[in-house]
Amino acid sequence: MFKVVTVSFGESTVLDTRICLSRNPHPAVDLEKWQVTVNLLAEIYDAACATIVQYRQDEFNAVVTSANESNFLEKDMVWPWDTKSFCRHIVETRQPLYVKNAIAESEWSCSPVVEEGIVRSYYGLPIHWPNNEPFGTLCVIDRKATEYNRTLVHLLEQFRDYVNADLKCMESFEQIRSLAMTDELTQVFNRRGILTVGEQRIKDARRFDQDLAIIYFDIDNLKQTNDKYGHDFGDKGLKMFTGILKANSRDADLIARMGGDEFVMMLLTSDPLFIPTFCDRVVSEYAKITDAEEGLSPLGISYGYKFFSSDSVLSLSEMIDQADLLMLQQKQLKK
Repeated sequence: MFKVVTVSFGESTVLDTRICLSRNPHPAVDLEKWQVTVNLLAEIYDAACATIVQYRQDEFNAVVTSANESNFLEKDMVWPWDTKSFCRHIVETRQPLYVKNAIAESEWSCSPVVEEGIVRSYYGLPIHWPNNEPFGTLCVIDRKATEYNRTLVHLLEQFRDYVNADLKCMESFEQIRSLAMTDELTQVFNRRGILTVGEQRIKDARRFDQDLAIIYFDIDNLKQTNDKYGHDFGDKGLKMFTGILKANSRDADLIARMGGDEFVMMLLTSDPLFIPTFCDRVVSEYAKITDAEEGLSPLGISYGYKFFSSDSVLSLSEMIDQADLLMLQQKQLKK
């Protein structure tokens, strides 16, 4: 599944540009169509290679490469940002680059792929994510010097626009999906959202041998506040609590409103003291701001938490149920 950055998740959906698209295909992008595109480009330009390259996490990755016999670039081949490369030049300048004969140009003659005789000609265009951040490049590469006419130069621009349009479709897809997974009032995940994203997080934790914790929060006396002061006060109390969770959480932490006055957090941690300290801080901060307003002063927080090792076979729903039970036990002790 293609992942989505959860920072400001409900306010604006941001595609996770750190994910390798070739290894994590997105349902809104037909990579087979991209493959057909680069195959066609290699044929039209009579080139050794045509490829779509993604820039991510300080390296370049060949998402698709042409299938012609003379192609020297394999799918998923990577090279670091630090390497002097044509793709890096495009990402840095955000401008097209056409090098007709690299060996004859001082700027490029010392590039490793030129010195080794792999590349003589390069024509590439920048590709951007919908937020205008660089995605990578669409490029045609050859072992011989070239002299593309005006038509061929403009033709690559048309194909680049098709790729940009696919990335825009990805954004639209995620916007629609986020509406189904986000709580409208608090702008955090709803139950469906955390169960969907959280299950993938569990798989990641198992793969990287990371322990995780589930915290189940309940806002005390929310119904009484709604009944006495009105739902506007109750909604304010919910949003204040969400704000505290966001302010104290890390980018990798997941926050969800399970419904009504109940919230869940999912955190990766190896420190058993971190979670109780975190919970005490949340409770303290919430009490401080609610005590300052008469309509919110009855509100409080009950919580329960439990750690789970990376080899746990429980589903996320089962983990949440166990934390919920511990929260209810604490709530009963207050009565």
